[in-house]
Amino acid sequence: MASAMVFSISRVILVCFAFCLPLPLQGTPESPFHNPNAKTFSSSEDDLFYPLSPVVQMGKHNLMKFGIGTPPLETFAIPDTASNLVWLQCGCTNCYTQTSPTFDPKKSSTYESIKCSSDNCKNTAYSTNCNGLDPDCSYNLSFQDIGTSSRGHIAMETLTFQDGLNRKYPMFNMTFGCGQDNKDTFGFKVPGIMGLSNHSSSLIGQSSFIDFSYIFFSNASIGRSEVRIGFPPITGHLTTALAPNSKGLYIFKDVDGIYVEGEKVDIPESVFGYVEGESGGLIIDTGATFT
Repeated sequence: MASAMVFSISRVILVCFAFCLPLPLQGTPESPFHNPNAKTFSSSEDDLFYPLSPVVQMGKHNLMKFGIGTPPLETFAIPDTASNLVWLQCGCTNCYTQTSPTFDPKKSSTYESIKCSSDNCKNTAYSTNCNGLDPDCSYNLSFQDIGTSSRGHIAMETLTFQDGLNRKYPMFNMTFGCGQDNKDTFGFKVPGIMGLSNHSSSLIGQSSFIDFSYIFFSNASIGRSEVRIGFPPITGHLTTALAPNSKGLYIFKDVDGIYVEGEKVDIPESVFGYVEGESGGLIIDTGATFT
């Protein structure tokens, strides 16, 4: 007996939860990703054409698999709904050891640096003030684990995903962080982070799609874990609204508390309540190991 957790997130209002056993074939009415208004994958000309990323497990983390650059280099990143930026180790001056080849922007014909004066620089999460010494836009971010960090330049590049029929789905001129000075205090050895928040500089914020969903299996023999972009929210399941948040986080709007075997854990309800700009609230964080 096995289960899978499915999340469908709309950049507007919706988060959905479901447990599936087993995962139905994609495109069938029983599938949580079924769109009744779209043709199934068995059609020839009008197949669904949404970007998706296979997810593989490495240690305690799920990693999205995709390509970067032209020609595309296969790479991996932690899907992180609490991060506002896509970044990878890139053109390194001080980088940690990673398990796959490091992206070299000099080998890509589509890499383009972003200047400090551009709107892309001003609107990107974590971008730093230009000091006049470096004309290129830079970023500097650190994570809550105290120690893990990434510094580098903001650039544009082509990110290549798959679609439902394993065709290539390139996303052009995507803003990302080329991390040149990075620290990995936990030794994850992962090339980078795939920011999936609602911020305008995340992968979702930059795309033309309003929805994305993901399904993570604990065992690859049960089914393939994936992140799918552009699939409409799952309907017919329990749902909860999301609180609006200027920082791009997905925050549960109405959380009563945590229950264990029917008994409510003694945690003040104020811990889960959220007011814009203030403390509190419960976020969705796919980059965190524990709930």
